[in-house]
Amino acid sequence: MGTVLEEVFYRGYLIERITSLTGKTWLAGIVSWMAFTSVHFKFFGVGPTFEAGVFAAGLVLVYLRERSVWPCIVVHGLNDAFAYLMAPLLL
Repeated sequence: MGTVLEEVFYRGYLIERITSLTGKTWLAGIVSWMAFTSVHFKFFGVGPTFEAGVFAAGLVLVYLRERSVWPCIVVHGLNDAFAYLMAPLLL
């Protein structure tokens, strides 16, 4: 459920709202990326937050290209499934 909520907020709402206020899609993408990354720092620390930041940048690009949260939800969900379910089983 967190995956869906994060994508709807950070990609769907935040990017569209900032774009409508400023007319600058690139600025909206940067703000979305920074917000997502900074929120994850509290939970993960420096190393994993860097990885989350790279991942978030990719999700922003996917959203800006597709203008739909669904591809972002799928990619984010697959990432979380691997990180939290598959990786522990493999290690």
